[in-house]
Amino acid sequence: MAPGMGPGIHSVRALTEPRPLRSRPFMEEVKERVFDFLQRTGFSAPGFSHKSMNDPTQTHFLSMFRHIYNKSIDNTYTFTKDNKREADEIISLLNDIKYPLIGDLSKMKLGAAGSAQNWPSIVAMLDWIVCMNSTFANDTKYGGAGPLERELEDEQDDQQLFYKFLWECYDKFWQNQDTFPDEVAALDQIFAERNAGVTKQVEELESEELKLDQQLREYTDHDSPLTKQTREKELLEGDITKFIKYRDDILLPKLAKSKGTLKALNEQIEQKLTELKRAEQEAVTLKKQVDSQGISESDFDAMTKEKENLLKQSHDIAEENNEAAKRSWNLELEVSKLQSRVEELFKTFNSLARKVGLFPLDLKDGSGSQLQELEIVPRNPSSMLPPGVDIKSLIKPAIERLRSREVEKFKKICEECLVAQDNVDRISEELTAVRETHIALQGRLDRQQEIFEETLAVNGSEHQAIESKKADDEAKLLQMQQAGHLAMQHAEARLSSLKRQLQTAKQNDEQHRLALHRELESAALDVANLKMKVAAAIEKLGQDAQRL
Repeated sequence: MAPGMGPGIHSVRALTEPRPLRSRPFMEEVKERVFDFLQRTGFSAPGFSHKSMNDPTQTHFLSMFRHIYNKSIDNTYTFTKDNKREADEIISLLNDIKYPLIGDLSKMKLGAAGSAQNWPSIVAMLDWIVCMNSTFANDTKYGGAGPLERELEDEQDDQQLFYKFLWECYDKFWQNQDTFPDEVAALDQIFAERNAGVTKQVEELESEELKLDQQLREYTDHDSPLTKQTREKELLEGDITKFIKYRDDILLPKLAKSKGTLKALNEQIEQKLTELKRAEQEAVTLKKQVDSQGISESDFDAMTKEKENLLKQSHDIAEENNEAAKRSWNLELEVSKLQSRVEELFKTFNSLARKVGLFPLDLKDGSGSQLQELEIVPRNPSSMLPPGVDIKSLIKPAIERLRSREVEKFKKICEECLVAQDNVDRISEELTAVRETHIALQGRLDRQQEIFEETLAVNGSEHQAIESKKADDEAKLLQMQQAGHLAMQHAEARLSSLKRQLQTAKQNDEQHRLALHRELESAALDVANLKMKVAAAIEKLGQDAQRL
């Protein structure tokens, strides 16, 4: 028992079970200590023995508790005789003696004290009372009732510190002392130590805060394990979805086909076995007939030759069956390769179709659904394509419509190019007219300059008028020249830009049309050829199966 846990000394706090009640050696020691106490104090009960410490009855438990309480706590206490209040009485008595682990005991536990689940905590409670009695019996000194002798329940409680300080100061005050330097120094020392401890704790907490901040930065700067696991989960779920689709679209149809083939082969084997049994029975019958009849040497030779011929025919048929099986296997491999090739071509075709706007394509089946891409669908063996999809009636007309739209676009671009060419011709004519106007104005300027030189000798007023008119003419001429140059520059720039646009548009459109035409024709031709090959291979497989 921990020091200071005696009755009436300290307030009981909520505690968790500190004793190793699951330890077998510890429990054996506890039981032995309780049993030894019972033996020493003269306990007796009907049917009680040392074995009762492992599996006691409820009567034995009540007798043990009452005996230990009377011998250790109060030998004058009289227990109740009401069976319904026994558990309440025990809990009340344990509260009175401040049993620290009273929270682990309940009326239900005390009502079934001898069960394997409840007995460890019950016998530990009895051991606590026994140990407490032994401690008091040895005259152990505990904290007294005075404020100077009482142990501090909480060293951080300032009221308890000042209560002791004031008590000592008051004691010295009655000894005619007005100053208390020793008590003040002791109190300062206590608070200095407490402040040092608090400072150390603050430093440790700050260090721990820095570590936690560093860990937080590491967690926020990098993806958390949950994020990584979520990505992996999404990736795995995507793989599972693809595998399920592959299983439903390819594996299960192949398995069903293989099961059908195996079933047909098993039926053929059963049929052959039936024929073989019938032939064996006929052989037995014929052998009996032969044995009952006289056979000449020539008849025996003829029958031997017939048997050899039959064996040879049987061997030839078996070889033909093996060859047919090999051919069937080779055809299946070839079909699988062709299917892979078709899938690659479909991927290329789907990419080109989405690029040129062919997909998504409306299915004209009244459902309003759209074809997003071409793919092989083994569960539709008639065409190996999605339901409602046909190359000739759906894909080729859509390609022709797309080609027609591209041709219309090309025609429209050509018309725009012609209009642009007309604009270029018109701008060129305007430029030529501007140049002619410029030449005419230059000639007029020259003539005006000659006239100006001829009339240079006229009076000053006329000279100023002529100078003013000349300046106006030069300004007008300069404006006309600038306007003409700007118009020519704009016209030439626009002409060059239109020519480049026309050339680029022609080249791009021609390349695009040629590439699109080649790719669509190649893809459609490959798909048609592959469909014919697949149909031929399927027909050949059917013929081989019928021959078998």
